[in-house]
Amino acid sequence: MILFLARVALICNCCFVLAWGMRYIPSLPAGGLVATVLVMGNIVSIVVNVLLHVFYALFLLAGKRLSPNVPKWLLGINFMVLIFQGIVLFS
Repeated sequence: MILFLARVALICNCCFVLAWGMRYIPSLPAGGLVATVLVMGNIVSIVVNVLLHVFYALFLLAGKRLSPNVPKWLLGINFMVLIFQGIVLFS
């Protein structure tokens, strides 16, 4: 479950970075792909990323180890994007 959520968060975080970069591209054609990236990047990524890190915190507070299948680089990237989301959204 946590591995699946971490992978979904990674995909949504990639969409967040793309959506953030789309602000600086003057004219993008309206279409389904652009709309999907914007929705997944600006709405879904925040919800999934916060939910994922709440689960991480609950696991750590309970003293349980995260699943050995969850790679540490995936945890690190998701956390770095969470920090970046906080900076972008609250500035």
